[in-house]
Amino acid sequence: MNILIYSDKFLPTIGGSCRVSYELAREFHKLNHNVSVLTVDSKPSGSPDFDRKFPFDVFRCPVYQPHFIRRIFSYRFFRNILIKRKIRIIYILASHYDYLLIKAARKLNIPYVVSIQSPQDLILPVIPPEFIKKFNKRYAGARMFIAIAEKIKINLMKIGVPADKIKYVRIGVNHEHFSPDGGTGDIENKYNLKGKNVILTVARLDINKGQADVINALRSVIKEIPNTVYMIIGEGDYEKKLRSITINSDLEKHIIFTGALDYSELPAYYRSADVCVMPSLSESVGLSYLEAQSCNRPVVGYRGIAEEAVLDGVTGILVKLKSVEELKSSIVGLLSDEGLCQKMGRAARERMIEKFSWEKIGRESVEIMERMLWTKKEKQY
Repeated sequence: MNILIYSDKFLPTIGGSCRVSYELAREFHKLNHNVSVLTVDSKPSGSPDFDRKFPFDVFRCPVYQPHFIRRIFSYRFFRNILIKRKIRIIYILASHYDYLLIKAARKLNIPYVVSIQSPQDLILPVIPPEFIKKFNKRYAGARMFIAIAEKIKINLMKIGVPADKIKYVRIGVNHEHFSPDGGTGDIENKYNLKGKNVILTVARLDINKGQADVINALRSVIKEIPNTVYMIIGEGDYEKKLRSITINSDLEKHIIFTGALDYSELPAYYRSADVCVMPSLSESVGLSYLEAQSCNRPVVGYRGIAEEAVLDGVTGILVKLKSVEELKSSIVGLLSDEGLCQKMGRAARERMIEKFSWEKIGRESVEIMERMLWTKKEKQY
C-alpha cells in the first residue's frame, strides 16, 4: 500500500508531531508498505543529506511568501507528489497547512484519515464555536478520524463527527530508545548535579506548557529540600518570560535552561532526573509524559488533562489544575521517598511497554487504513 504521511513539521525539528510522524512512517515501513512523508518543514541547514538516512522518502515543500504564491505553489507541489508516488491513502496529522493537501486529495479522489494530536481547543470543557465551524469545513471529506485520547473522541462527537468515523488509537513511545538503561553520560558534571535532587520538564517554552507553575512551586520546594534543581529542556517564545520569573524569584542557582536537545540526547536527561513534572494545559497525551515514564521516572501532571498518560497514584501523581500548592506537595513527597519513586517508575515502564508500543499502534493504524480502502466511500459527516 502506498501511504503518504503529512505533518507540518518533521525531524530534525523538535516537537511531538515530528516524532509521531517519524515513528509512524518507520512502523508502516516495517510492515512492508511504501511510505512517504510530506512536510513544509525546511531541510536542516548544513545537512543536505539529512533525509537520506531514513528508510522512507521525505518530501519538503518550501513555504513561500506572500500567501497567494504559497497557496499556488504548495497545492501544485502536493498534487504532484500524490500523482507521482501513486498514493492510495493519506494519513494527516491535523495541522496548519493541511488544507492544501486535502484540496488536492479531493480533486484526485484519494481517501484520507485525520489524526487529531491533542489541539487545545478539543480538550477544553467548552469548545469555541469558531473552532467547530472551521474544523467541520476543513475536514468534511475525511473518511476517518483518529483520536489519541478518549476525551478527544468524545469532543469530536460533540461537534458533529459520527462515532463510527472515529477510532481511538494512542500515540506511542519508543521504549527501546527511552530506556532506564544507558546511564547519564556527562550530564551530572556538566550541570553540577551530584548530590542534588533533579526535577525535569521537557516541552516547548510556551505559556500553556506549565514551566512557570513549576518555578512558582519551586520556591516552596527548596524551603523543604534545599538541594533541588529544576531542569527545563526546550526552546520557544516564552523563554524570556521564564528567565525573568526565575530572576525575580531569586532562583538562578536552582534552575537550568538547557535549550533544545537532539532526540538522541533526551533519554540520558530523563535518566538524570528524579521526578518529571509536566503541568501542560494543551495536551492530554504528550510525548514527554510517555518518554519520562518509559525511562522509569514518575510524572506529575494536571488532573483533568493527563489521565490517559499518567495513572494517578500508580505511575505518577495528578494534581488540581493550576494548584501551585499541590504541585509543591507532590514534588516534595516524591523527592522525599526514593522507594515510592522507584515503585512508580517501574509501574510506568511496564505500562508504556504494554499499552504504548509503536509496533502495536502502527499495526492498528494500518488496519484502519486497509479497512477504509476495502469499504465503499461513506457519506461525509
